[in-house]
Amino acid sequence: MSVGVIEKIGIVVRRKARVDPVADIVASAKEGDPAAFRQLFEKHVAGVHRHLSLLIGPNEDVDDLVQLVFLNVYQSIGRFRGKSAFSTWLFRITINVARQEIRMRGRRRRLSSAICEVSKVAGSGTKQNQEGSLSTWQQIYRVLDRLSPKKRETFILYMYEGYSLEEIARLLGSSVSTIGSRLQAGRKEILAIMASEKKR
Repeated sequence: MSVGVIEKIGIVVRRKARVDPVADIVASAKEGDPAAFRQLFEKHVAGVHRHLSLLIGPNEDVDDLVQLVFLNVYQSIGRFRGKSAFSTWLFRITINVARQEIRMRGRRRRLSSAICEVSKVAGSGTKQNQEGSLSTWQQIYRVLDRLSPKKRETFILYMYEGYSLEEIARLLGSSVSTIGSRLQAGRKEILAIMASEKKR
C-alpha cells in the first residue's frame, strides 16, 4: 500500500473522529425523545446561562430566560437542519431571547417615565405602595382610552415605543409638525382628564 493511500485513509479516519458527538443526541431529540432533549439541556444549560448573564447583565430573571431559550429550542428543533453546529444554532436563539428582553426593558422604562411625567404634572404624586402604583397604572390606561385614536397612537409610539417624531410621521403618513402638535395636544388632554378625575 502506497504512502499516499495511507495518508488518505488517515485523513478519513480523523474526519470521522471529529464528527459532532451531539449530532446523534440532536437527531433523537428531533424525533421527540425526551431523554435526548434532557441531555441537550444538561449539556448546554450552563453555557446558555453564562451567555445570557453577559448579554443582559446580572438579573434575577436570567433563570426564567434560560427556560425560555430551551422552550424555543424544544418548539423549533424540528427545523434544525444541521448546516451549522447545534451550539451555534442554540446561541442564535439565546441572542434573540436576550434582545427581546432588552427591548421589553426599554419599553417598561419608557412607560414608567410616561406615567411619572403625567402623574407628577397632574399632582398625583409618586406613591410607592403597591396599591397606589396599581391605581396609577389603571388610571393611565383608562385615560389613554379616552383619547382620539390618532392622539393615542402618537402618544404610545412616542412615550412607550420610543419612536422619534420623524419616525412616527413616516409610520402614520403625516408631517412632523402635525405629529408634534398631536403629541402636545394629547399630553394636554391627558393632564386635563387626570386633573378632573382627581377632583372627584
